[in-house]
Amino acid sequence: MTVHGGDINGDGNADLWAVGPEATATPWLVTNLAAGTGTIAAGPSGTIGTNTSS
Repeated sequence: MTVHGGDINGDGNADLWAVGPEATATPWLVTNLAAGTGTIAAGPSGTIGTNTSS
């Protein structure tokens, strides 16, 4: 499994996503940082498409 970071949903907060076996990606969205205690919630997993053409 590999973990990546970036602003996935464009809200200005750094989010995470993990890519596991079979190219399955799970987003983890960070919200509520202004309140002093952030929240991290998993979004729906999906499969990353790969180009197999030559």
